[in-house]
Amino acid sequence: QYISQFNSHMRKVLDLKPLCYTHSENATDAELLAIFQIIGICESLEILKLNFEESRKVTKKSLEYLVSCIKKAKKLKNLTLIATQCPFVSNEGLKNVASCLRELVNLRILKLDFKSCQFIGDVTLAAIPSELKENIVLKKVKLNFEECKKITNYGKKGLM
Repeated sequence: QYISQFNSHMRKVLDLKPLCYTHSENATDAELLAIFQIIGICESLEILKLNFEESRKVTKKSLEYLVSCIKKAKKLKNLTLIATQCPFVSNEGLKNVASCLRELVNLRILKLDFKSCQFIGDVTLAAIPSELKENIVLKKVKLNFEECKKITNYGKKGLM
């Protein structure tokens, strides 16, 4: 009976289409890991909205792991990633996010919000449009890098 209930619950997880998660300040690394693992096993996931606003848990390493899980979501159509004012998001972490975009062949809507992330600069912004060129089915793209102190007008021109 327990195995049957477990299998039933697992089928529900695997058939999950939208997944929305808002990070709380009290969240642990284990909680983030569990959410990322769910993303990796949801074969039918179409909508993913993650909000890590002001989180001290979002680091280069956690973004690397998140990206490895997002790459497995082959049916993903809508990706929203909010990491505004995250003090530990770096150029490397955002480059990892950008690198997975070309693999999401069903992606139609992309929203990346990294407003006020102090370590993101021009070099990273240049990587995003080149990755998006690979994805010809995108219908809507919204990128927010306002108030990122290391982004210059030169970097902003690359997004236009």
